[in-house]
This record gives sequence, structure tokens and C-alpha cells, in this order.
Amino acid sequence: MSVVPDAVVKLRTPGELVQAVPRLLGYVPTDSVVAVLLKGSRRRIELTLRYDLEVAAAEPLWLVDTLAERARMVTAREMMVIVYGDCVPSADADLPYRELADLMEAKWRLPLREMVFTAEGRWWSYLCSDPHCCPSDGNVLDPDAPAVGRLAAEAAVGGLALLPDRSALVRSVSLDADADAEHCRDAVAGAILTAAETDLAVRRRRVRELTDRLLDRLRDPRETVSDDEAFELAGLIWHVVVRDEVLVLGGDQDRRELLLRLYRQVVRRVPPPFDAPPCTLLSWFAYADGDGTTANIALDRALDTDPGYSLAALIADALDRQVPPSCLHEVMDAAKDDLGRWDAAKDDLGGRGAADDIDGRSAAG
Repeated sequence: MSVVPDAVVKLRTPGELVQAVPRLLGYVPTDSVVAVLLKGSRRRIELTLRYDLEVAAAEPLWLVDTLAERARMVTAREMMVIVYGDCVPSADADLPYRELADLMEAKWRLPLREMVFTAEGRWWSYLCSDPHCCPSDGNVLDPDAPAVGRLAAEAAVGGLALLPDRSALVRSVSLDADADAEHCRDAVAGAILTAAETDLAVRRRRVRELTDRLLDRLRDPRETVSDDEAFELAGLIWHVVVRDEVLVLGGDQDRRELLLRLYRQVVRRVPPPFDAPPCTLLSWFAYADGDGTTANIALDRALDTDPGYSLAALIADALDRQVPPSCLHEVMDAAKDDLGRWDAAKDDLGGRGAADDIDGRSAAG
């Protein structure tokens, strides 16, 4: 699942959309069905969903019902569906997965604006048979189309690399294969002990200061986070209230994009058994940004390490129930208010309040 970036790029043809989808997902889909949900009179991309082609072909009714439910939840006006195959269909044969297209047309409750098949640099329409615009040998994808170039430029400015496939995305949020896992574990354990020796208010202030400094640095996509900075962050956010000081920053779109960049780097340096908090933060920010693919991958890693981690369980439940990302924005606003109330209570009690005693509680969940 992904949403369109803030930059407005007009996509005028199905071919341009086919080439835009990898930018929306962050990787090049293969053997996939991708649905792009359009909203409003200007038909802005609201949500992008990807499913395994094998699953879609085996359970087409489930797929259509799932897409209909997602469309209702985000009040989509129309949908465009792209089937990413692996071979060019014969000119005298029907398009592959025609049954899936027919079912969508017959059962779909919102206008299906277009459905296309794409393979080897070409695309074919399931809905149009006019040879003038949809020839039997397909339309050639144009990588030099202005809209495609604009999307690539926007991604480059934002420091977003286009990965070759989903497995590459999994690797991008896994522990760095070249990292010395034992050294990293010792460093994070030391950072947790060091943080625990300081007052909670000091830890909260320190995580805000460190995060602000790193986000400012990462506005330049060429910049990186050092190992020591990643270890210190991991040590600080081990406490759930300190973690929530970071979480509430994601309510702001600009900061959320930088937080995603930050925690993509942090999780590469933090090994089990200490990676559940940073992986959960990455999952949360990705989900709030509409990137369900990264959210699920980071969440799996967090739950593998700590199946009982409460915020990870909250995210898993939200994903299962198809909660829209906007609900996470409301949770971040509420968590920010909770932190403010704890601060006020602490001041009223002469410097000590409930927040000093809630190591196992979280404002976010």
C-alpha cells in the first residue's frame, strides 16, 4: 500500500501510470496485480495496492471484494488496475488473466477506469479493443515521457531509491549484512543502560534534541546517520514514553518523510533483541505515510523479535482491519496531548509525576 507523494504530476496515459507505479511502491513490481485508487473530481491518486498475481488468479473473488472494501474506506471515485506479467501475449490470443478482468467489470461497484496488462516494455488494455489506440501488439512504454521524468526527479530530490523488487525492499530494512552483530548488540545494550541512569525528563529532552539535529542533517539526501547516533537513539527509545516523543513528530508530513529516512538507517544498525522499538517506529511512520509495504516488512521484523510489543500489535491490528492512515494521524495528535498532560502533572507535583513511573505504558498504545 502506498500513497502518492506531495508533488503533483499529471499522468495522462495508462502507460505513464504503469511507469509511475514503481515510484509509488518504491520498487519494481513483478508477477503482481496493482490497483490505483483515484479520489475527487481531479482524480488524485489516493492509494496504491499490490497483490501477488498468483494469489489474485487463484482467488479472484477475494481480490475483487478486498479492493471494493478498500475503495469504500477511502471513498475512491475510480480505480485503475495493472497486471504485471512476465511475457508478451501472442497477437492472435486473448490477454492473460482475462477472467480476472471480466470479474472486475461484472462485480465492481465503482467505475473501473482502466485495466491493463504489461510485460517487456509494453502495455495492453483489457477494456479497449480499438486498434487505433490499443493495437494488438501493445503500446510501447515511453521512459522519456515528461511525467515519468518528473516523478524520477522528485524521487531523486527526496533521496528515494527505486529498488529492483520487493526482496530488495526487505533487505533495505534488515540488519546490514556487513554489520558486526555482536558489537552492535553490545553498543545498544550499553546505550540502554546509560539512558536508564538518567532522569526520564532528561531522556525525553535528549531524544528530541538528537532527533531534531539528525532530521535537519537528513534534509540533504546524501547525509547519513553514524553508528553511535543510531545506537544512542535505540537506547533512548527503549523506554516507551521516550519513544512516543519521537512518534508524535510524525504528525507533520515534512517531518514524517525525514523520520522515515532516519529510521530506515537506524534499523540497519540495530540487531535483535533490541530492534523492536526502531522497527515499530519505522512501521508506524510508513503506515502513516501510506506505505503499507514497508510498514508490513518492518512490522514483521519487530514482531519476530518481540511478539508482545504493544505498539507493534496495535499496528498489526490496524493493518488487518484496513484502518486508513489518517487514523494514525489522529493517534499521534492524541499522544502529543497525553505527553503534554503528563508534563503538566509532573509540574503540579513539584517535578515528579505519573510519567516517571510508566515504563510499561505508552501514550500511543
